[in-house]
Amino acid sequence: ATAIFRYRQCGEYARLRPTLTTPEICKQWELKYEAGAAFFMLLVGLLCFRTFGFSKDNFAQVLSGTMAIAMCMGVIGRNFTSPRIVKSQLLSLFIPFIAGLLLSGETQHLIMAFFILPFMTAVNQTTNTLRQLFLNAILTSHEARVLANRFDAALSNLPHGISMFDEQGRLVVFNSRWAQFMNVDPGIGRFGWSLGDMIDECIA
Repeated sequence: ATAIFRYRQCGEYARLRPTLTTPEICKQWELKYEAGAAFFMLLVGLLCFRTFGFSKDNFAQVLSGTMAIAMCMGVIGRNFTSPRIVKSQLLSLFIPFIAGLLLSGETQHLIMAFFILPFMTAVNQTTNTLRQLFLNAILTSHEARVLANRFDAALSNLPHGISMFDEQGRLVVFNSRWAQFMNVDPGIGRFGWSLGDMIDECIA
């Protein structure tokens, strides 16, 4: 039932996504996603609590534990941009999981419970690193666009035609005055031209 509800919620979001244009509406959907994801992770955690705390079925324990770890890995890929969502899902998953391990009282389960804590820390640190890389990429892309726009404005305002070539001698940059002089479309230009191609064009 929970999976069906989550599936329908995701479908509704996909349908309404083009209309989500205000921060308030986006925030509402973020809270819906956070609550639904945390509840789903809680169910997985309760499954682990049940299988480790009250069952001796090794297959069920391995299956539920593997499912929990797999879900945890999904958190890194899907939600690394939001620290709050990451923490809510990790706590919803691992608090009942650890409780089940401790309740069992078996040595191997107590050892597992002990290692889950550093594992949670590692997952949280990984999401922080990914988030920082993502933000740096956005900032770098923005700075590159600003620099490119300034460079384009400077070239466009030059009173003379100018062109630049790369190390292979191919045309990579030119301004509108150069395009007029060469009688080519400024929107298309002749990127990749060599100096010889330019001379041939001028002679023709």
